Amino acid sequence: MQWPVNHNTKMSRVHRFISQLNDYELAFFAKFKLLTFMKETQSEIKEYLAERNMSESKIEKLTFEDRRDKFKDNRIRCSRCQSTKIRMEKVEWTNTTDEFDISALDSLSGKATYKDKIICNVCGLWLTDPNNEKGKSIWNSIWNYISEVISRI
Repeated sequence: MQWPVNHNTKMSRVHRFISQLNDYELAFFAKFKLLTFMKETQSEIKEYLAERNMSESKIEKLTFEDRRDKFKDNRIRCSRCQSTKIRMEKVEWTNTTDEFDISALDSLSGKATYKDKIICNVCGLWLTDPNNEKGKSIWNSIWNYISEVISRI
């Protein structure tokens, strides 16, 4: 049995979010996050972009403009889109390659170390990632595995 899906609820949440964005934020959202949504939601977002007169050329123009010098406040901003609409998530810290192995020692005692992962809600940029999860390529993983095997020989 398949449960009915209410797409209106999902879109209303997305619509509520994008309706709070200024033109610059909306342009970055369209450029970097639009394709992360399901096709139906993408269509509804594109309709909203049309309502706001946000053409592809306008999106390119707004995302190309360098606005870093426009803000002199001390608020945490995304380095790509300059938005303050960011979220912090506590994540269990597992990367001990660059720092003292506190995480490994804590796991022996049964407690975990948590650090903040900061992500921009507008364009999706990861401002900080304590575990370096974003950006690891498959080739990096393969190389690490091969290096580990060779080091055991």
